[in-house]
Amino acid sequence: MNLFAYGFRVFFLLSGVSALLLVMGWVCVLLGFHSPMVSDPVSWHAHEMLFGFVGAMIAGFLLTAVPNWTGEKARQGLPLVVLSGLWLAARLLLLFSDSHLGGLVDLAFFPALLALLVPPLVRAKQPKTLVFVPILTALWFSNLMMHLQSWRIAETRSHGLSLGVSLIILLIALIGGRVVPFFTRMALQTEPRQYPKVEALSALTILLLPLLEVLQPRPSLVVTWSFLAVLVHSVRLWGWTSAKIWRIPLLWVLHVGYAWLIVGLALKGLAAVGLAYPASAVHAFTAGAMGVMGLGIMSRASLGHTGRPLKASSLTTCSFVLINLAALLRVFGPPAGLTSFFSYGLSGGLWCLSFLLFLWVYCPILVAPRADGKPG
Repeated sequence: MNLFAYGFRVFFLLSGVSALLLVMGWVCVLLGFHSPMVSDPVSWHAHEMLFGFVGAMIAGFLLTAVPNWTGEKARQGLPLVVLSGLWLAARLLLLFSDSHLGGLVDLAFFPALLALLVPPLVRAKQPKTLVFVPILTALWFSNLMMHLQSWRIAETRSHGLSLGVSLIILLIALIGGRVVPFFTRMALQTEPRQYPKVEALSALTILLLPLLEVLQPRPSLVVTWSFLAVLVHSVRLWGWTSAKIWRIPLLWVLHVGYAWLIVGLALKGLAAVGLAYPASAVHAFTAGAMGVMGLGIMSRASLGHTGRPLKASSLTTCSFVLINLAALLRVFGPPAGLTSFFSYGLSGGLWCLSFLLFLWVYCPILVAPRADGKPG
């Protein structure tokens, strides 16, 4: 079956469907159109967006990237059926059933994913690629912290959520450092500027983000870190960027997605001293960086790995614009004085429309054979 012929197929489809349904349900609850089906809808929304929507996206990306990095055959068939079944069962159990069983099934997902990824990474003997192993392990731990509070064992949900967001931003910085300059080079046939010292500092500043969440230092230290991180990552992105990217939607969406990471870092520092809403920083990272970068990577990879031209359709380009408008409204709407009904409702509607367009374009691509007749 084509859907299980490569990791990106099933998990990008699941990620797109969950992005649509999770936000659609959340907006209906927020605006009072539907009573919540879970006891704590706020925590459910936060957890499912991270470990449902983004979790599926991470799985699809790594199951596709690791074979390219290692030269080994991609996982297909039964392992993908089992892994996607675990993901889907967790989503349904956490929504309709007992949180204990749902949590246990959910916690099995990242270990199962690592079981598929680690052997080829170890055999390839590429130390740089092994960095994803401790990050996924830490993500599992942050997921556990959220479930521990659901099970009434420890008050760790907020710390688990903050740590999870920080770890995914770390993944975006690492993956963005690989794919954005590479795709820019391939599309424009020019060499993006990369500065070794900036690259080293960019990794360090993002690595500090999870530590800041754990250690909770003084606001002055958070502001200092934020200023340095914004400067470093702005220089990094400026080195990759060219005016020519705006002619290529599959390229500019990645650059804009990375820019949302920088916005989140700035708001994080401002929030530490009361000059910005903490929720604005969180949603710059989630709705902005994760949503925009994720949609861009899924769109490009789905075309490239199914033997299709790397050219965004008009509907795909429209989805890129809509998701950025959704992020803008969610991040800056409340501080600008927009009502919750307007900013949350319109932002959620634009987000849903963006992913509806993604599914309209890419669902047939993800379930169909490769256009060039090759396997995968």
